[in-house]
Amino acid sequence: AFDYEGYNAQKELPLVSLSCTPDGLRFSQLAKACGAEVMQYFDKQVGESRGFPQKDMIVNLMMNIGQSLGPSDCFVFFYGGHGMGSMNADDDGDEEDGQDEELCFVDPDGHYNPMKDDDIADLLINYFNPETQILFVTDCCQSGTVCDLSREEFGDRPIAHMAAVKDSQYATDLGDGGAFTTSLLETIEDMVEEGDADFSIVHVYNKCFQKYDADGQFEDQTFS
Repeated sequence: AFDYEGYNAQKELPLVSLSCTPDGLRFSQLAKACGAEVMQYFDKQVGESRGFPQKDMIVNLMMNIGQSLGPSDCFVFFYGGHGMGSMNADDDGDEEDGQDEELCFVDPDGHYNPMKDDDIADLLINYFNPETQILFVTDCCQSGTVCDLSREEFGDRPIAHMAAVKDSQYATDLGDGGAFTTSLLETIEDMVEEGDADFSIVHVYNKCFQKYDADGQFEDQTFS
């Protein structure tokens, strides 16, 4: 999770400060409660952070993890921070709008080093077992297709991506976390309290969207 505070995060781009750390901490708590092995990285010293989430390190870590998983395993990736349409032209012609999407990773010195949708898709296709269940959760702007799951190479792999918004939209930061992650975690908590312990991603998505659509505060934000 990135808050973009306390270091030169705005060195190359005007990445305004966010409140994604609470989201990362809460999501980690949920994963631990489910018995998962959790690795968490924040751009500030907090909780059980394993260090700064530099993109190259995260990518290498995901490659190693992916190669170690099999058909009975599940991999969950959560990202909280900025997301945007790439400032560079789509170089492989796979985008209808001519623009790649990217997760806004920065290095500790402020160097902008994004994780692009093509990179994510290549990583999932080439380093993960085709039968490993994968869930990506991205709470950031312009992130609806940041995994490029429409690529033919994915076939019928068991991969799902839950995004805060579509590629053309901007996510809402509430000051103590993002609207999407807050809605998602509160929805899961409500469902468990109601005795619903076996639910699908579609079921969670529908309940999650309904929770924040009820009062009309997020008319310009469509969970994806």
